[in-house]
Amino acid sequence: MKLVTTFLHFCVLMLPSFVEAKQISIKAYVNNTVITTVDIANRQKILRDLGNMQYNDKATLEVLIDEAVIMQIAASNNKVLTAQQSNELKRNIAIQAGFESYHDFTRKRNIDPKSLQEQLESSYLMGYFIEHFIKRSINISEYHVHSNILGLGASSNIRKENIEFEFSQLTLEEEHANANEIIKKIQQDIETKTPFLTIVRNYSNTEVHNLGRLKFHQLQKSVCKAILGKKIGDVVGPIYSGKKVFFLQINNLSYTKLNYKQVSQFLFNYHLTMGVREFITKYRGDTYIRIV
Repeated sequence: MKLVTTFLHFCVLMLPSFVEAKQISIKAYVNNTVITTVDIANRQKILRDLGNMQYNDKATLEVLIDEAVIMQIAASNNKVLTAQQSNELKRNIAIQAGFESYHDFTRKRNIDPKSLQEQLESSYLMGYFIEHFIKRSINISEYHVHSNILGLGASSNIRKENIEFEFSQLTLEEEHANANEIIKKIQQDIETKTPFLTIVRNYSNTEVHNLGRLKFHQLQKSVCKAILGKKIGDVVGPIYSGKKVFFLQINNLSYTKLNYKQVSQFLFNYHLTMGVREFITKYRGDTYIRIV
């Protein structure tokens, strides 16, 4: 009887672990590396705790796949971090987070050390590849810079980077009971050229909010898409962000011509971004990847 009681007690203690284990599922294979739902959850927690951009499950999985590819490229090139380099990365991240040691940081923040170490090491190795392979392949000629200053090549992208906008903003709560009805009425007022200040007074409890000067690269993608082809005085929307809905009036836009150094830097950054993308794409193509 005592053995039965002991066995039942053991089952009760272990049941939560068995239930939790059943919830773990494999999401992808990258050669011999397996990525699970636990890996995704651990990485999302790290991103939240470090105040970085948060990703959904699909985007997080893509990040983890890229990291696995980078680690495998490094291993095949005999580029592995030394214990000293690894410890230095850990020490720096702990100090940045306000802790004296990496152990205290991961324990008090309840962070999975393995996941964080993989993130730190893959970022370091990607930086190594950028410095020793990708940057060295970039060649920005004087002719290339001057042709862009004169309005050729990637000049349209350069102009976008240096355009400054001034907006007035109307904000609505998407969860408001009559939100859809209000949005339709605002759209009708926009079509009939009702002044934006009047629209704000009619449909918002707050005054119009001026956003100040913003460069093109500071805008959300949804805003960039909404203002495409618009001119000063136009009102765009609805633009959805989280649980809020925005309408924007373009009050002003200006463009400052870039000098030689600025254009050269822009072109270098542009080719660097493309180089990183091509680097990952190439090695992804050479890797066995299966998303479950």
